[in-house]
Amino acid sequence: MGRPSADHDVSRSRRSGMTLIEIMAAVLLLLPLLTVVMQTFITCAHLNASAEGISKAIWQERTLVAAIEKTRFQDIYSTYNDRSFPLSGLTGSMAVHVEQADADLWAVYVSATWKDIRGRYNGEDVNLNGRLDDGEDRNANGRLDSNVGFATFIYDKG
Repeated sequence: MGRPSADHDVSRSRRSGMTLIEIMAAVLLLLPLLTVVMQTFITCAHLNASAEGISKAIWQERTLVAAIEKTRFQDIYSTYNDRSFPLSGLTGSMAVHVEQADADLWAVYVSATWKDIRGRYNGEDVNLNGRLDDGEDRNANGRLDSNVGFATFIYDKG
């Protein structure tokens, strides 16, 4: 047995591995897939941040509503009506609006507005001051609203 010729070595090396054109074609075919994967990842990160903000706002609103419910009925309006409270862990605030639904019944509305990581406002209070200002009441109901809000009725038991 003799040693293989040089021509044999060259032809084997050409058959093993990939050419530059094949690599470029593979990259071009994978590029749209990688783009979709990255867009999905970014969307999921934004949705996760949004869900975290909603959870924080709901927890703080529930805590505030519980405090309002423990307040003497006669003091609810003067203590909470048209007041704002900070949202811990978020760039925003909670607004409270109290209306007399009946002689011995308060309607209490708590809404949270905050600015999310994309700079969008979740709620009507776009200047985050906790007060209803010109141009903020998009649905013309006379109070600040949000996609995260509570409404409750408190009855005078006394």
